[in-house]
Amino acid sequence: MHELSQVLGFDRDKVEALTPYLTVYGRRPRINAISATPIVVAAAPGISRIEAEEFAAYRDAALAAGQTPSYDALSNAGKHFETREHHQIFSIESKISLADGMTLRERSVVKVRPGRHYQVMAREVTPPPAPRPDMEEAR
Repeated sequence: MHELSQVLGFDRDKVEALTPYLTVYGRRPRINAISATPIVVAAAPGISRIEAEEFAAYRDAALAAGQTPSYDALSNAGKHFETREHHQIFSIESKISLADGMTLRERSVVKVRPGRHYQVMAREVTPPPAPRPDMEEAR
């Protein structure tokens, strides 16, 4: 994105203002309807700013409720939008050391969808092992 500042007419302030709405993505040059802001949705031909704001509010409410939104409102500009849901899966491992020397371990598997919606798919907490009698005597 910083290379935009080398284009005539694009000073640093303009580039900074545009950066949240631009991406460098070569394979599918479409707007991601699942995560696009209303400003980006409205940039598509055939979609007004009001329609974009209404669509984004509806979409966000549907996703927050765990539902798949309908993209019919974008039908006038459908060829400019990508509507398949993309997500990433992360495995998060934590190790917690307690003051008494015990250690807890936690592993979670989280699915992150566009728009920062997430779902914990699995969570496992490994409690510390039970104290051994020979260890109690050593204290």
